[in-house]
Amino acid sequence: MKIKAIFFDLDDTLFDTYGQLVETAIRESCEVMVQAGLNAEVESCIKKRRAFYIEMPRKNLYQELVSHFGVTSDSAPEKVAVAGENAFYEREIESTISLFSGAKNLLQSLETKYQLYLVTAGDVNTQKQKVKHLGIAPFFRHIYYVDVRKGETKKQAFRQAASENFYKFEDCLSVGNRIDHEIAEAKELGMHTCYIKHGQYVYLSPRRPEEIPDFTIDKIRDLITTCQL
Repeated sequence: MKIKAIFFDLDDTLFDTYGQLVETAIRESCEVMVQAGLNAEVESCIKKRRAFYIEMPRKNLYQELVSHFGVTSDSAPEKVAVAGENAFYEREIESTISLFSGAKNLLQSLETKYQLYLVTAGDVNTQKQKVKHLGIAPFFRHIYYVDVRKGETKKQAFRQAASENFYKFEDCLSVGNRIDHEIAEAKELGMHTCYIKHGQYVYLSPRRPEEIPDFTIDKIRDLITTCQL
């Protein structure tokens, strides 16, 4: 590969979001849904969400929970689902979060040879907190915050970066842990891709050729060797 620019995902790519943040977020989102009128106990909600995540990782899990349990007579189903989703994504992030082992050294090595970009999706304020606490902003030429609830996509960020910096898509590499986002959306443009098999979306199976990555790694520190960077 002749690579000029590398686009990194953040969550479960550069740091262990699943291990450090997700379990707490799941519990708090279920607590909020029950308070908002979900017809279930908190522990039942947590158990069913975990099951749904394995069975249907592409679905909106909060809408599925409302469909499964129902809501109390004085509650609106859509509001209960939105309350749970907001509680999961819109969070105050503790400064104790940390990068994966080897991630900082990896970025330090790569920034001397390539243009690095961060493309992260989720609640913008929450994602900005993560970037601040991890101290990784200086490694990247630009950080793109993708608000998926506004219909924004990583593909749009890839296009913008390529256009503004005169990159050919075949000179770009996308690295991330979701085959349906940073892998598929990059491959649709002709970019190279590396999938890190970790985190919430390991149960996703490819549904189309674009979701099959060019490279697969288990740990981010293996990126340089596997992709021959």
